[in-house]
Amino acid sequence: MFRRFPEVHFASFIIFDNRLVFENSVSGSRDEYLQALAANAGLDEIYQYCEDYPPQPKTQQRLDYLRKYYRRPNLKHVSTPYRTATSIKEDEEMVRRQLEPLALLRPSALPDPRAQVPAIRDSWNWEIVKPYVSIAGFLALLLGIAYVWALVHRPWLRWDNAVLAADIGLPLVLGGLFLLKMWRTTPRPFRVRAFTAMTRAVAVAVSLGLTWYAGTAHWIGALVLLAIAAAMSLSLVSTVAGWKREQVAALRQAVSAVQAVDRWNDLQNEHAKRSTRPYDPERGSWSEHLWNWRYWVLFPALTTALVAASQRYQFYDRLQWGLLVAFAVEAWWLTILVGWPPYSIWSRTRASFIFAAIAAAWFVLESLRILTLQYPFIYAILLLGAGLGLQAVTLPAPDVDVAPPNNDEQDTIHEVMKQEDHGVQNHMALAASVGTSFVRTISLRIFLWTLDRIFYRALLPDVWRGKLFGIPTVHSAQWVLLDDGRFLFLSNYDHSFTTYLNDFGTQIPAGIQKIWGTCAGNPGMQDVERFKLFVRKAMVPHQVWYRAYEDVSLRQIWNNEQIRGNLAVDDGDEMQMLATLRRFGGAPKLVPGITHAAAQ
Repeated sequence: MFRRFPEVHFASFIIFDNRLVFENSVSGSRDEYLQALAANAGLDEIYQYCEDYPPQPKTQQRLDYLRKYYRRPNLKHVSTPYRTATSIKEDEEMVRRQLEPLALLRPSALPDPRAQVPAIRDSWNWEIVKPYVSIAGFLALLLGIAYVWALVHRPWLRWDNAVLAADIGLPLVLGGLFLLKMWRTTPRPFRVRAFTAMTRAVAVAVSLGLTWYAGTAHWIGALVLLAIAAAMSLSLVSTVAGWKREQVAALRQAVSAVQAVDRWNDLQNEHAKRSTRPYDPERGSWSEHLWNWRYWVLFPALTTALVAASQRYQFYDRLQWGLLVAFAVEAWWLTILVGWPPYSIWSRTRASFIFAAIAAAWFVLESLRILTLQYPFIYAILLLGAGLGLQAVTLPAPDVDVAPPNNDEQDTIHEVMKQEDHGVQNHMALAASVGTSFVRTISLRIFLWTLDRIFYRALLPDVWRGKLFGIPTVHSAQWVLLDDGRFLFLSNYDHSFTTYLNDFGTQIPAGIQKIWGTCAGNPGMQDVERFKLFVRKAMVPHQVWYRAYEDVSLRQIWNNEQIRGNLAVDDGDEMQMLATLRRFGGAPKLVPGITHAAAQ
């Protein structure tokens, strides 16, 4: 049935508690897809058992029925943004069935991309840039501290001076720790080169500074900053160029036995003859996606206007109290999301966190008032940064015991596990109870809306290129809040259930806890094994599951997209050619050591 709809990526039918759930992950227009579904009489065989479904319906009656029971996800994630199912299948067909029979590239001729080829570092440009960002951040931090220090006057016991003095210590500790972590997570060779560049830049700056101190000319101060920027920029450019030269040399050595240039020419010629369509990147230009970033512009603009009005009409004190209330409400809201308190309205833990958030907000607002910054948008950015920083705080979940599954739950878990790990792709469906509490439900709705509008529609597709905050295994996921106080989660992912939950537990535990914290019986992510048991008890088996491209992992999809794009470029450089050749040995069907959950 679903093969008639080329826009479908994944689809499933699931029955739980006498309710039929029809999951769809499709490309293109929702209305056009619903109209195409309504024109298919095959739906009658399934929906004839549902209440209110009209007997022997016409196309318009089916369409009205589908629209009536359609539920838009409160939050959705797609790891192949701007890609259609047809193009993904064409790319896989090109790599697996059109090029492999040519015997141009044999597995023995090229190294496995998973293997570490000597002299090649698996690094990307951000890792090269990180040490320079760290150094620039340290310099900016020192300049900020010097600026605040210049505003501090004795006596120290005055309130304004005490706040300004604290402003020196707080950025030094927090900013320093962040920059130090960034520095330490960079490969050592890149750190050495960056440190060498910094040493040269500092030497030049000190020399110019001494000259300036001697009274030569005031304009030499500008040369100091220019010298630092020039030295850092030249070092960065030389580092990137040297890194690419090393990669090309190592790739030449790795593929020298297969006569890379001849193979590449044959490969491009054969691809041009066999290709069913010209290569057309489906990801549009950045200007086409500006609308998805509207909230990143709207919120700072509104905050800037509010701060500017408070400065002009002198009601900053009232604005300060209003912002304190906003921070208190945000802190209270976060405690609800993580599940505090589990059985009572108030608790000592919740009170401590809320008062700590209010104290931190008061410190930020007092600092902004005393510093009297000239531009309102700086206030806006700092205030929004403080609000996002409060949300980034990792709050532990309440200590909740997860009871062992009963006989009925054991049977359901057994049925679910029998459907897993038959290929590289797997499906998950579960329904957890949020309860009838209006406060918990509306808190979760606001959080899902915030994630969907601000992060999942802009940041993930355009910056992370579809990776779920760095997790490269989730094809699609939908979070739906139902009217009866339940929470429906549908996901299509790669590899095993165990590795899937482990990825969430190790990479984004704070965010997962905020999404799942309001669910009854949630034990939190501190103990991933208990969380797995909680998820297992809420899962239900699927009756029908369709995937348009079976046994194709996300890594393969991205790999195939890179191959097709590089083959379409006639004037690519040598590094691009050699790196593309290496990609043909890639994307294994299963991760080594994959373990079926039933064996654990």
